[in-house]
Amino acid sequence: LTTLLQTTVSIHPGFQIVFYPIYHMGHSAEGSFSSLPLFSGFVLGAFLLVYLLVSRSFLPLATGKHAMHHTAFNLSALKSNSIPKSLLWKELQVFGNSSTYLLNCSLGSVLLLLAIPLVLIYRSDIRLLLEPLAHGHHDPSPLIGAACVALLSSFNVITAPSINLESKTLWLIQTLPVSGWNILRSKLQLHWIITAVPAILCSLAVSIAIHTSFLFTALSAIFVGVYVMMTGVLGLMLNLLLPNFRWATESAAVKHSISVILSLIFNWLILALCGGMYYLMASNTHFEEILLFWAIGVWFVAHQITHWLKTDGARILKTM
Repeated sequence: LTTLLQTTVSIHPGFQIVFYPIYHMGHSAEGSFSSLPLFSGFVLGAFLLVYLLVSRSFLPLATGKHAMHHTAFNLSALKSNSIPKSLLWKELQVFGNSSTYLLNCSLGSVLLLLAIPLVLIYRSDIRLLLEPLAHGHHDPSPLIGAACVALLSSFNVITAPSINLESKTLWLIQTLPVSGWNILRSKLQLHWIITAVPAILCSLAVSIAIHTSFLFTALSAIFVGVYVMMTGVLGLMLNLLLPNFRWATESAAVKHSISVILSLIFNWLILALCGGMYYLMASNTHFEEILLFWAIGVWFVAHQITHWLKTDGARILKTM
């Protein structure tokens, strides 16, 4: 806009020629009585042209009878899927058909996919930035890289509003001849597919960029994968405990949900606890062991929440 305002005089002749009707629209808006009838003539001409075209084609299209092709019913064309695949397909359809759900709950995947090429392109700059932190064999760069990837993945809160979105069809999933855990597991699988794939790929890209060992690369990928699993089960547990069924639009179900806010806060709090563990253990523990402790600790939290979802969570879902 600044460039247009600064070069108004130079672009005026070309704009007047190429966008002649629009030029007279703006000129008439400034009070030009000569441009107003010209622009009105353009609009009236366009209206008459469209009117003639529609008047010729509308009645035949609206009243005509077209031959219908009849096809015989073919029983063999029907396909059946297993219960887990059918439930996962349902979750994928809900996720893909809701722009609000898609944009607000999968920001982490977008950031991770953007980070992969950037990390590889600017790998030399990243190594120079992290070089002052290394002291001999004690290089915390792999830990920092794994924590950064986990932080980006924490913005994905796909499971946190998933129960809210079932509000209008909650009775349908409650009457399905499947267990509550199968329904909850399909929501976790959606979170895993959308989040874990770009997160693990980004973790590998970071390991390549900072030249980590094979052990650190494997541990980083394991930690990121376990952290993604933990964020999924945590968000689902919070949504079961704090559902929001009083909404008129999907935007309210996703954005005005305490479970989404708490999910983000707890995701970051767990990363902060990992940072505190590093601070306490860095002086007398190998960094590989610290990363392993991170993975074990996060896995323990995820395992406990998963056990709750299989028992109490499944019962809550069926009796909401």
